[in-house]
Amino acid sequence: MSRIFRSDDVVVGDRVVVRQRRGEHASDIVGHVVSLDPLVVRPQEVGGFPSSKEAIRVDNVHIIKKLSARTVRNSEIRSLERKLADDLPTTDEAWAEGWLMRTGDTDEANSAVPLGPSAGLQPVPIDTIRAFYRERNLPVRLLIPERIGKPALKLLDDTWTLAEEQIAWVDGGRYGVSSLSELPGGALEHHRRRLALG
Repeated sequence: MSRIFRSDDVVVGDRVVVRQRRGEHASDIVGHVVSLDPLVVRPQEVGGFPSSKEAIRVDNVHIIKKLSARTVRNSEIRSLERKLADDLPTTDEAWAEGWLMRTGDTDEANSAVPLGPSAGLQPVPIDTIRAFYRERNLPVRLLIPERIGKPALKLLDDTWTLAEEQIAWVDGGRYGVSSLSELPGGALEHHRRRLALG
């Protein structure tokens, strides 16, 4: 489970994955939090929707991690990130092994983002990305969406600076990005993302 996403506190109603220990064995429960003290989770329906299944008390919590409100496929994350990228005014773009490198007037527009279907399955072409931004006298920034940006997590050490976590959201045909505290009313959280400056 990623250390840089969904670090905000879990509250009643959140969809979570809980890993519990029983002796030397561990098992996971994915569902919605009914109570925090004690921790009680109601297993989800298919697709991540709330269910009427019997709730489970979890006493030996090893890890608890907040999830998006519903199941979101990697292809859906890529699709929304592509729309967000297309909406940015950029001045220069190039591709490297599934990563879109671009320049523009904002930190996000001056970042590389993994939009190719295989970008999340192979090492980040960091040397090519560094060269692209060095040629333009710009610092290296990676826009890391959760899950599809997983290979970038292996690069992050104490030389990288992470911006605040953001929520990519959808609301019918509308979509956008907000801070954790400013999700528009009626919008559904789609996925999390962060900018990393290296």
